[in-house]
Amino acid sequence: MFMQTQTKRPKLEIHKRALLDFFESVPGRVEMLPQQDRAFVRLFLVSQKIRLMAAMAGKHEATIARRLKRIAARISANNFVATLSDEKLSKDEMQILRDYFVDGIAMLKIARNRNLNYYVVRKIIKSRMTA
Repeated sequence: MFMQTQTKRPKLEIHKRALLDFFESVPGRVEMLPQQDRAFVRLFLVSQKIRLMAAMAGKHEATIARRLKRIAARISANNFVATLSDEKLSKDEMQILRDYFVDGIAMLKIARNRNLNYYVVRKIIKSRMTA
């Protein structure tokens, strides 16, 4: 009998206060976000209550917290600003990188939207991650 063991990623603990401090410390990066994410972060900064945001949106508090953490992870990455201005890349490559790093769109969805092979999109993104 073969038993497969699964390894879990270490859980990243970011608390509400840390998220507030982070978003307040990078207002320029928050302004670069797509309109919907920018409004979401601004609402969080004004209300400072995940519970209130969840009630207004009709979502669970964990869903709101998870979305805020994903936005924070996206804008804290070095690739977030770098993809906004790199002359070495073609226009199509820049748009793919913006879709992924700035807008937070999944690789598969980028490939579908642009009628590209998933592996081409992944190669462009992975090459940027190692650069």
